[in-house]
Amino acid sequence: MRGYTQEKLAEKLGIDAHYISDVECGLRNITFKTLSKLTTALEIEPFKLFVFD
Repeated sequence: MRGYTQEKLAEKLGIDAHYISDVECGLRNITFKTLSKLTTALEIEPFKLFVFD
């Protein structure tokens, strides 16, 4: 999404890049707070993360 690397996205969200990697790999669950930061950073509505067309 939007061409961000994990490192750049983590920097934009103010979190560790390893956290993003762990979420992507299914090793950790994302918090609502971080989900909110993510959708704001990506400038998308939260439901768009759950639409798989």
